[in-house]
Amino acid sequence: MRDRFFNLYVDIKVAERYYCHYVKRSVIWNNIITAIGLITSAATISSWAIWGSLSLVWAVAIASSQVLTVLRPLLKSSARLSAAKYLIPEMARLLDDLSSAWDELNYVHTYSDPEIHELMQKFKKRYTSVREQYAPSELFPEKPHLFELAQVDAQHYFSIQYHSSQEETTT
Repeated sequence: MRDRFFNLYVDIKVAERYYCHYVKRSVIWNNIITAIGLITSAATISSWAIWGSLSLVWAVAIASSQVLTVLRPLLKSSARLSAAKYLIPEMARLLDDLSSAWDELNYVHTYSDPEIHELMQKFKKRYTSVREQYAPSELFPEKPHLFELAQVDAQHYFSIQYHSSQEETTT
């Protein structure tokens, strides 16, 4: 039962790292969209001022830039960043509690299998609640590459934290 508890701990750590990688990627896309809008707007205004001809082209470019700026908050990357303000701290608190419970399970108190099962159910319920509240699947669709990065991060974390091998942390 202790192995199942540790596997739950690993799974939730992988999920936390997955969401962190997702957020990093969303920040990059948000910054790219912002930069494109700013550069387009500034370049077209200055070009229009220098070359008075082709005013229709410059007006369309400026309008496109402004539409992009207005629509940016409606993009999924912006919604992910808003959700992440709450998701990442909640995941961190959950992992802190899981870490404390794991340490207590190993070093402080001898738990029976039913007690470990009850503890696992408590953490599964909390994790499900956090995920449903802040990370719906339509906001964070599955990205296998990010999942692979998250697994590597989690393996690194557990190898440092608990001196465990890669095989022990692979679920």
